[in-house]
Amino acid sequence: MTTSKLRSPQELYYRHRLGSVYQGIKSRCYNSNVAAYKYYGGRGIKVCDEWLKSFIDFKNWAMKAGYEPGLELDRIDNDWHYTPDNCRFVTCKVNRNNTRIAEKYKIRDQCKKDMKLLGIQHDAVWTMAIAILATLLELSRPPLDYDFKLYL
Repeated sequence: MTTSKLRSPQELYYRHRLGSVYQGIKSRCYNSNVAAYKYYGGRGIKVCDEWLKSFIDFKNWAMKAGYEPGLELDRIDNDWHYTPDNCRFVTCKVNRNNTRIAEKYKIRDQCKKDMKLLGIQHDAVWTMAIAILATLLELSRPPLDYDFKLYL
């Protein structure tokens, strides 16, 4: 029977649930082969030096920050890095509502409510928006060169 010894305290993360969280944030930010990289590292999101260098420091922060099994790591500002000041542990529902896409839906839903209060039909707004975009596109095109000669 062989027993394996951990080579360093840093390797403890393989045996702890937070280890997969830790590995996940590092790979999303620094491994361009990971599918989610474009949403994190590809946008310039990084892991703070303190956590990047030490799983133990990340784990200690997590325990002080209220980590419990079942909670997820959430960045408060989705355009900022993984740092102690910008991260928290929340439920899955809270985490899903704190995304860039969720913000767009919140704005859309608020616009729909406002239009309803004002008595504006949703289709009318889309028609106006399309007309405005078409006009802007037309105005942004360079003028055609009509200086040509007709040869007979």
